[in-house]
Parts: sequence; structure tokens; C-alpha cells
Amino acid sequence: MKILYICPGNTPDYQCDLIFIGLRNILGESITDLNKIEYLYRNYDRPREILYGKGFTYTNTIDDLNIDRTDIESKIRNKYYDRVVYGSIHRNQQYLDLVLSVYSPNEIAFIDGEDLADNYNKRDCVYSVFGKGLYFKRESSTNTNQVLPIQFCLPACKMATSFDKSKTLASIIPGEIRTYSFNTESEYYDEYRRSMFAITTKKCGWDCLRHYEILGNGCIPIFNNLHNDENNSIKNCPVNTMHLFPKGIVQHMTYVYNNNIQLPKNFFDDMCNHLWEYTRDYLTCESYCKKYLLPLIRGGI
Repeated sequence: MKILYICPGNTPDYQCDLIFIGLRNILGESITDLNKIEYLYRNYDRPREILYGKGFTYTNTIDDLNIDRTDIESKIRNKYYDRVVYGSIHRNQQYLDLVLSVYSPNEIAFIDGEDLADNYNKRDCVYSVFGKGLYFKRESSTNTNQVLPIQFCLPACKMATSFDKSKTLASIIPGEIRTYSFNTESEYYDEYRRSMFAITTKKCGWDCLRHYEILGNGCIPIFNNLHNDENNSIKNCPVNTMHLFPKGIVQHMTYVYNNNIQLPKNFFDDMCNHLWEYTRDYLTCESYCKKYLLPLIRGGI
């Protein structure tokens, strides 16, 4: 199956980029990124620190294959591609009218990775594509076939291969800039690899790449209530937001940590391993796309 992946390509967009990493590592040359997402390629050699989040986790993750990005309009007209995926429908609508006139709804997918939940406006182009393709929304409280869940994930190549827990809590505290002291990705990951627990929080949206960086390094996320307001605790995260994130386990382990409940060390070691294995099986870019996203794109609903 050949896929045209229409995306901005010029600036990091976590949801768009992470899904493309998974699809490219599964499909290889069968998926074309329009426009080329340069910073994702392993041969990208510009300073990563100028990118959002210092380029941690998402840059230099895929091989630069021989992809033909020429004559795209003609290829769309002739249905050269089997599926068209808009990796960020809010930020790039190239060829949208043409795609809608050539492809049927079960051959098009739209990804909405914006932080605002259910942000639909009748004057927005996004509203106009409802029912004209599969619509995936990252921050969503909607439970309907018209809007499908999607979430962040972690490139498989960024998963820790081992971890040695020598401290209880990672020094990185979300929102406290003084703790953002790591200049390289390896130093940043090492802090999580050495820590049993790490604090994470909701940002502009519930989903956050930090959640997955913690899990991928064999660390237990502590998702504290925000602003000490019970209404903002993780248990109130909508079901279709972070739909495969292990919310129940994280909520339980947050309670254990905050109440200093004493349990055998092997319990915490086993929990670190369990969450790491769950992340490997369901929350890497590759496993998430293979088990969840691709079957929907291939078969529609």
C-alpha cells in the first residue's frame, strides 16, 4: 500500500512527526512525506538545540530513502497513492480539494494533533472535512465514529535497552526551568534510567512527550494532581485522550508514591519492567502504528 503523507515539514509537530516515524519504519519507501521532514532523518546534521525541545527524542530517527516527491498533483489525480494522510490538518491542507474530489472517505485520513480539545469551528477547514475521511483527534472528549483517538508515542530506537535504578525520584520537575539542565538527549534519558519515579504533568493538553520518555526509560510516571485541584487529576483525563496510556497503573503508583506506601523493592523493579514492556508493545511509534493506526487506515471503519 502506497501512502502520501501531507505534512508541514518545516517545523516540529510532535503528533505529525511521531506518526510518520512509525509509518516510515514500517512501510519504508511506500510512504512519501510531502513535505520532507528533514530533521527526522538520521543524516540531519544541523544544530538540534535550535529545534523545539532541543530536538530530543524525535530527531535523527529514520533512514533517508530514495523517495520520489515529484509530480505530486498528477499522482493524486491518477490515484498513484492508495491512501492520503494529512499529518496535521490544521497546519497543512495542500491539495485538499483535489484529494477530496479523487479519493473516497475510506481512503483519506486526517490527523488533528492540536492541544485544544474538540476545537471545531464551522468556519475552519477542519470542520469541512468531517465525514470525508477518518478523523483522528489527540485531545478529545468525543466518543463517536466521526472522531477517532490518537496520541503521542515513542520511537522504538529511543527505548532504553537497560536501566539501573540508583535514585528514587528524577531531578526533572515540570515547570521548574532550573531543573531543565540537560544539554544532550543521552544525559536527559540517563536521569530517567537511573530513577525509579519521575514527575510528569498535563501541559496545554493532557498528552505530553515527556510521559513516553519516562516510560521508555523504565521509569514510573508520577502524574500529580495539578494545582491541588481534584478536578484536574489524571483520572479525569477523557477516555479518548491518551487512549492507550496506562492511566490506571499510573494513577495507582502516584498514590503509592505520594503516600509513601512501603512495598518491597522488587515490586517497584517489576513495575518499571512492566511499564517498559507495555510501552514497547503498544506505545512505540512502530507498535502504535502497526497495531492501531494502520489497520484503520487500510480498512477504514
